[in-house]
Amino acid sequence: MIPALLLALQTATAAVPATAAVRAPSKCDHYADSVVAAVMDSVPDRALGFARRLSRECRNDFEPLFRAGRAINSAARFSVVEGNSVLRELAGRLLGRAAVLRPRNAAAWLEYGTLLRKMGGVQRDAQRAIERAVDLADQYPDSAPPDLIARMMFQRARYEQDGVDRLRFLKEAYTLGVSTPSCAAIGAFCDNYANPQQFNDQLKDAPAIDPDFTGRRERMIEFYRRAVELDPTLLEAAERYGRELAFGGEWEQLRGLAQRTKLVAGAAGAFTAVEALALAKLGRLRDADSLFRRAIPELPDSMRRWYERPPPGLDTIPDFWTRVRPLWVTDFNEVLLEHRTRVTYAFLVLRDREAEVAGPETPMGDALLRYGWPTMITQVRRNASAVLSAIQSSEALSWLEGGADPSANVGTTKDESGGRWLFWTYAMDRPSMIFETRPGIVVARYMRDAPAEEYAAALRQSSPLVFRSQLAPKAFRLPVQVARFKGAVPEQTIVAIYGIVPAKQMALPPADSVTVGLFVFRDTAGFEPVVRQRAQYLPGEALTLGYQLPLGVGRYAVSLEALAPAFGGSATARDSVRTQVWKPDSLTVSDLVIAHRVESRVEGQPTSWRDLSIDASRTLEVPKGASLWVVWESYGLRIGSQGTGRYQVNLALRDANAQAAPLRLLERLGVARRQGVPAVALEWTSERRLAADGRALEYVAVQLPEDAEGRYELVVTVTDPVTGRSAKTSRTIAIAPVN
Repeated sequence: MIPALLLALQTATAAVPATAAVRAPSKCDHYADSVVAAVMDSVPDRALGFARRLSRECRNDFEPLFRAGRAINSAARFSVVEGNSVLRELAGRLLGRAAVLRPRNAAAWLEYGTLLRKMGGVQRDAQRAIERAVDLADQYPDSAPPDLIARMMFQRARYEQDGVDRLRFLKEAYTLGVSTPSCAAIGAFCDNYANPQQFNDQLKDAPAIDPDFTGRRERMIEFYRRAVELDPTLLEAAERYGRELAFGGEWEQLRGLAQRTKLVAGAAGAFTAVEALALAKLGRLRDADSLFRRAIPELPDSMRRWYERPPPGLDTIPDFWTRVRPLWVTDFNEVLLEHRTRVTYAFLVLRDREAEVAGPETPMGDALLRYGWPTMITQVRRNASAVLSAIQSSEALSWLEGGADPSANVGTTKDESGGRWLFWTYAMDRPSMIFETRPGIVVARYMRDAPAEEYAAALRQSSPLVFRSQLAPKAFRLPVQVARFKGAVPEQTIVAIYGIVPAKQMALPPADSVTVGLFVFRDTAGFEPVVRQRAQYLPGEALTLGYQLPLGVGRYAVSLEALAPAFGGSATARDSVRTQVWKPDSLTVSDLVIAHRVESRVEGQPTSWRDLSIDASRTLEVPKGASLWVVWESYGLRIGSQGTGRYQVNLALRDANAQAAPLRLLERLGVARRQGVPAVALEWTSERRLAADGRALEYVAVQLPEDAEGRYELVVTVTDPVTGRSAKTSRTIAIAPVN
């Protein structure tokens, strides 16, 4: 505030013609100096006292009147706070008198006009004063330095922007049913909630009201352009200019403005973020993410918190931005980038300096942060006479039912006509979000006489954050099968992952590469990364993926990803894996691995799943009547005198209703291929040579029933005949009809 005030005083001095000789400071000069010092020291009562003396005793001394009035104007806020309005009104008398004393002084008229804007009331008076200042600057250019002309241009643009905002998206609303008999009990614009498709179609087809909107906007932009060219340090002009460029989706121009303005002292953080916004909207996501990383540390705390925290309701989730990240195969978090883009747009477009409200704090800003930009915005003139208040509705209903005469309470509700209704439409088949402005309320809020706020609250609970990827808008499921086996020590688990990139579904050309990555995180506070692997592959028709991960005891989040940014497609598989301690005195079983083919890779009898060559099923989908292999290991078996373990096996196939289906055993370890006898549940006794750590390997081939179709569960139960202990494991498969 102090540097700005000093600059203002320097400009004021330059705007006032120099006298022939330097005179000694007078009593009036002392009063003016005291006002300036009190304003700089934030002592309004002291400033008020000296300003009153100045107004009373120095009515014909231009320079002290102007200097004191300008100092108060520079520090004055738009919003009325205690002790602020009286000082502003007194400054108005000082500047008004100064303008009378020097009617050709452009600086005096500009200060007077800007102060009138801050005081509110009839804005036409403020605009006349500003226009007078502009005319004087044109007639007497030597008396108006460039920074003064820049401020004039800015004020003219700001006035034009008020008119442009009133006309933007404005449509004639005579086709809209504000209150319809079929659903009047719901509230105003009830069709928006009862028949959203019809209501939104009416919004879309409503005729636009556009009297010279394009011309007004072009004049306003030209004023802003001249203002920032004449005085690049006039940051509010740059902000308002950027606001209009963002409104119009002119991202290249906005980027150029941000690049120039961020070099101004005190503007680096905010306008670097604006440049990042422009780059993100231009599709240059990596560059935008890099700029945001540079900009955010330079922002004040009041702004930075919006960039770092999730929207309210999600900010209590630990590591939210990490957990919600859509792709780890990219070098940036696209959800966080989108959030920061929305925050910047809210600060730039929805901020209101006069109401001293930051854009993200407004109801419209909250909607933007949660759901992004609407597909259609409609503005209509507000007609409160068409909306019955809650009291009036109750009285009317009471009268219709034979109750009291509603005329007895005439005058209990006031006329609240005027203002605007704003409709944000995200999807034509869903209700639009409805905001309103009224006279004296410059920040749009949810309607009071309609379920708009209730609808928004319910939507926040059901969909607290909506994200649509710009990098890969076409998302696919990456088929995967995950199995857990005992590791080299009881505290270690080997997680086997078998996946396949759906290259055909993603429409990937065989000659183009795809980026594939596997990422594993310990699912605790901090979301610690355990495994990060990323590579480029040529997919061809399909790309099979295989991983073996040794993990300690705990819970893990696993993400297998494939990205083809050139075609805007990604495929992901997200899973949660819990590992355990494999107790040697407890009978346990590994996960089942469903395979198309299994062969031994060692001489003699294999004793571990790693001794097998497994063509695993990545999709866990098999044709009707086909055969498949099932592989698993058993642990904690009693070792016999011959180094073998003896156990019983029960293998069953059950559909979604838990009804068993007949199976045919085709082949199992140590037995030649044969056609087995169909059975509802296959049972046999195995005695197998155990591995050095006591594990027993089993793999069998079975034929599925000809009539089985849909989702089925394969269940394997292993029982120790000596102790009677048993362990169970299962795998769900999909049996599909043969094409």
